[in-house]
Amino acid sequence: MHFLPGQVYLLPGLDTGAIATVCHVDDDPFGAVVHVRIDGVSFPDPEGLGDPSEGIQLMPFTEEALAFSVGPMIAEHVELNDWEAAYDAWRNAYEEGEATVWSLPVYDAVQVMQSMMA
Repeated sequence: MHFLPGQVYLLPGLDTGAIATVCHVDDDPFGAVVHVRIDGVSFPDPEGLGDPSEGIQLMPFTEEALAFSVGPMIAEHVELNDWEAAYDAWRNAYEEGEATVWSLPVYDAVQVMQSMMA
């Protein structure tokens, strides 16, 4: 499966209407890293001060994990907004050994993120 920025995929197994939007694709020595925005999934406010968010701005996945996870593509060439700062923060942390790439299926990675934020 070949992922390109601006593609939008359904995410089966998550909340109804959950989608992944491809924001950026990196070529990495270990394989492609696909950075996606997740929408339509509730994430608790970690401080407990506000309403839960309905997505996460950027999550990096191996191409294989994302290909295993997505349903049909429902849009392509969508306009991408405000992902660069999150990508730059991830890239800096990754180069310092303080961030990773998810190799779990999206469903499992989202479950981990939700439990960490609860």
